[in-house]
Amino acid sequence: MHAPDPYTSRLQANMRLLSQRLAQLDQQARQLAAENEALRHELDLNARGAVGQARIEAEQIVAAAEERAAAIDAMTKVRVERRLEEQREALAKQAADLEVVTRARIAELKEAAAEMGGDTTDGGASEGVDRTDAEREEHP
Repeated sequence: MHAPDPYTSRLQANMRLLSQRLAQLDQQARQLAAENEALRHELDLNARGAVGQARIEAEQIVAAAEERAAAIDAMTKVRVERRLEEQREALAKQAADLEVVTRARIAELKEAAAEMGGDTTDGGASEGVDRTDAEREEHP
């Protein structure tokens, strides 16, 4: 038998070292791939959480805007109702003032007719002047 060739022995030793190193690198690559997948999953969950949080915040903003719009609508309605009531009161005062003026004018006309010796009755023409406030509101 001849002695092993020193170059062959060294080559075989280097091959074993390279094989071991390759196995280590392969193991590290698998470990890094697993860590990468875990990080992707975590990132995906974080992104979904961020989207969910953004959706919740958007819903809260919409709800607040709807509440504000409802409050503005209610305030506007109150203002309009107040203005309408003020206008009703002003019209009622004008009607009362007009009634006073009309009664005074009718009295003047009756007096003038009496002075001329004519009939002081108006055949029921002044009947509408004696209406109550309630009747006036029902039939303005």
